[in-house]
Amino acid sequence: MVSKYVASIQINTQVGGHLGEITIQFDDGRLGGVGVSEPTLVLAPFVRGGGGVVPLGVNIGSDPAQSGILDWVCVSASDRVASQQGYNGITLGSLPPEFSPASCR
Repeated sequence: MVSKYVASIQINTQVGGHLGEITIQFDDGRLGGVGVSEPTLVLAPFVRGGGGVVPLGVNIGSDPAQSGILDWVCVSASDRVASQQGYNGITLGSLPPEFSPASCR
């Protein structure tokens, strides 16, 4: 999927902890130069339940899998906000945090 600001969207389909991560690559020329050539944000699925917060890919491989709420977490070149909320192990994007939504910093 391509748009005025989005160059590509990739979904990780590899079984494991990063299963379901969505990487959004922006068109740097349209963003006005953010200091990196291929700026990306990453959205990652987590299951939040009685056993805590678990990446979706890890949860699917667990026996038994944890039931709970599906949370989506966003990270830029920083995962400070996600980590503070207990969401760890996400692939970092490359978009500098100052150009990212507050929840992705």
